[in-house]
Amino acid sequence: MDMKADTLGIIPARLQSSRFPKKLIQKINGFPLVYHTYRRVVESGAFGEVIVAADDPEIGDVLAPYSVPVLLTDPSHPSGTFRVIEVMEKKPEYPFFVNIQGDEPLIPPETIHAVVKTLHEYGNGVATAAMKITEEAAYLDPNTVKVVFNEAGKALYFSRSPIPHDRDKKELFRSIFPYKHIGIYGYSREALRTIKNLKESILENLEKLEQLRFLDGGMDIRVAITTKDSIGVDTREDFEKVKNILEN
Repeated sequence: MDMKADTLGIIPARLQSSRFPKKLIQKINGFPLVYHTYRRVVESGAFGEVIVAADDPEIGDVLAPYSVPVLLTDPSHPSGTFRVIEVMEKKPEYPFFVNIQGDEPLIPPETIHAVVKTLHEYGNGVATAAMKITEEAAYLDPNTVKVVFNEAGKALYFSRSPIPHDRDKKELFRSIFPYKHIGIYGYSREALRTIKNLKESILENLEKLEQLRFLDGGMDIRVAITTKDSIGVDTREDFEKVKNILEN
């Protein structure tokens, strides 16, 4: 099986954001932020095709001068995953799909390839990525999503809380745990069909983490380990950090 030819890279792009409205079309080096993400994903060489799944025609208008393939999707979708599902239904030639967030212009190619490899190894579920947390501040930060997984790489739980809890203060987490979840997802076509029919779960609603819907629905999520971090643009401060890196 040709992993590249069988896998479609999808960049869900939502125009409005509560913390930083229209962040995806803000310019860095003269190009919109989402274009930098698109170029990064294309240059990874992991996909047969890469598409931006937009919720607003303005994103397509901004990307039109750069010949970026844009598919306009339903603006009412509750998450990027459902934008990916809409694209999946319109692209029957692909058995595998990878969701790369539009605000990740620095996502390492190694992380993308690790998720694609894990997705193809397990074949019929969901794959994602994680990296070791080395600073206690990140471990305690609710904006850093943590994941716990078993020895086979199967995710057990995701949380904004510091997990696992070191009850006896053995500080085992310094050598074993914890891991930061990186928000990239790979799915088989069958997995996306299952997700489409899952209801929002209580845990998903409490933590505001859509992957908990998958776990509550009995799905397997396999975790690929990476050593390369990235900077997602959630705030204007994040944007300035990324801008400084890309412009220097």
